[in-house]
Amino acid sequence: MMRAMRHSEETLKPQTGQNKMIQGWLHPLSMPSIRTLPFKSLAEKIDPIMLLRDLCRDTPTDPPEAIKSIKKRYLKLSTQDLDISVVPAEKLILEKIVWPLKSAKQAFCLADFIGCIALCGMVCEMAIVFIYDLGASLWDISRLHAKHKKIFADRKYERLGQKQRIKELRNLGAITDELADNANTVRRIRRAYLHFLSKDYTKLEEDAYEAYKAAFRVIKPLVALPLGEQGKLVIPAHLKSYLESKGVSSPNSA
Repeated sequence: MMRAMRHSEETLKPQTGQNKMIQGWLHPLSMPSIRTLPFKSLAEKIDPIMLLRDLCRDTPTDPPEAIKSIKKRYLKLSTQDLDISVVPAEKLILEKIVWPLKSAKQAFCLADFIGCIALCGMVCEMAIVFIYDLGASLWDISRLHAKHKKIFADRKYERLGQKQRIKELRNLGAITDELADNANTVRRIRRAYLHFLSKDYTKLEEDAYEAYKAAFRVIKPLVALPLGEQGKLVIPAHLKSYLESKGVSSPNSA
């Protein structure tokens, strides 16, 4: 019979009558602050302290300390060199690149370091494909080598692996060595944690931090709108035609 309880690791007696004991984690996917047994009514108020315990992977017992830890991790990812002031209010850029990077930051703050790494991987894959999209509209594809033409035919670059996408863009001179290195850093970290069961978690927080920094360095030069003369926003050349086609800027924009 199931019973209500908080997340806990307990020793359970087997039903076979044997004397052997097994340790188990009861209801590992539940959030006791919202759902306990017997079931709570949706009208019932949620205890914010219990909700904090559910959301933060640190499983804090002292809420003030938990909030302090969240703030500390937030500030770690909010330094001057990890900040973007303005990005275009364009649907694809926001939904596929900017908001997922923000979600990665939120995951890091809540000590969900695997979630942070996974989201950084997604952000970089979307960013690299976006660079191909921009190139397809800016470059004269007919002048490319035959093997590169094939990549742009029917958006085949979307079906390439991330390692090959980065390599092809670098060979085309479409991205710098620095951007390629940062994209590859995220790819390698993501691959280690999301593809290998044998990967240990001894450096998980550190790797999540490195993945976020590298992802940010891929994103900033791609979507940031820098300030120009007299404090006016400057639209980078690689975004100008794209944003005009989406109705986000006009040809007269800076």
